[in-house]
Amino acid sequence: MITILIVYGALGYSQEALFGTRPFIQLSIEFSTMEAGRETNRTVVLYSRTEAGITDVYTRVENPTFLRNLQFLSLGRQAGQPEQWVRTSSGLRRLPQSSQGEALFSSAVENTDIILPVLNPVPKESAALPPEFSHLQTYQAESFKFFESPDGLRRYYKGEQSGLIYGFDVYESSGNRVKTYRVQEIQVVQGEVLPSNAIMEDTRSRRTTRLTVEEVSFPGVIPARFFNPQALR
Repeated sequence: MITILIVYGALGYSQEALFGTRPFIQLSIEFSTMEAGRETNRTVVLYSRTEAGITDVYTRVENPTFLRNLQFLSLGRQAGQPEQWVRTSSGLRRLPQSSQGEALFSSAVENTDIILPVLNPVPKESAALPPEFSHLQTYQAESFKFFESPDGLRRYYKGEQSGLIYGFDVYESSGNRVKTYRVQEIQVVQGEVLPSNAIMEDTRSRRTTRLTVEEVSFPGVIPARFFNPQALR
């Protein structure tokens, strides 16, 4: 059985990210990025909280230590697009809602990949599933102008029971696929299904990033300071 959903960016954003559905999540993720034959490695910490149906995500580079000022913050809203900030070596910037994809920590992961749009059902006959997902109960999602990006189509493949996003594809309006995300291994922590290893590939930037989730915890609360834009300065 396959369940397929469609999403339109104008309708809002779902209260989940790529890394679990618990109210409070803390992760340590290794970003290993290949670009032009060169590999860079970043250890990234990610904090996610969902309260009253709104999801906020904060992430920063933990290692190498001289890059710890590199940070990203996304604050969800009851309606409309999330507010997002990024701190790079050039300073702190608030991302405009017309952002066309801000690469995070010189990886293939962009700000538009972190928070998912709302999913809405469509007939499963509307599109075929990639063969690697044929054994899953999955969602397919389409979007236009998600975060006002040039993406013509986004399809998400989601486990119905676990809620895990097993992958997504991004297509240009021309129909060319320009980005893929695939979970290659999963782990189960306190009953929560999470990615263990995943790969994100962007043909536009010619970057491929392997994400290895090394540490997982579900704290009772995450300090509010992590979700304060002023704290990024």
